[in-house]
Amino acid sequence: MNEAVEAFYAGCVRVLQGDAVLIAQLQAQGFACEAGYWAFSLPAVQAWLEGEGTDCQGWLKRLYASDFNARLGALGGEVVIAENRGKLERSLYCLRRIEGKPA
Repeated sequence: MNEAVEAFYAGCVRVLQGDAVLIAQLQAQGFACEAGYWAFSLPAVQAWLEGEGTDCQGWLKRLYASDFNARLGALGGEVVIAENRGKLERSLYCLRRIEGKPA
């Protein structure tokens, strides 16, 4: 994974683990977020990752080519489409715990 995808993964892990500091930061930036749950659009995550030097199309290609969800699955989490709005950049996604898997 590249730095931006790895930074997103690390953020997801922290949310799954209930990191109160990161959750508060994400909430302050307008994200719906609580321990084990984070709702986002791809452009919003890309903006959050801006410090990693991301470009949206390149970041998405690297994200989709990675084992991101498999790694999250091993930790009991997954990223899924929460609300399909017809286009990747308009749809709403969420990180959530997989039911029946330990946190």
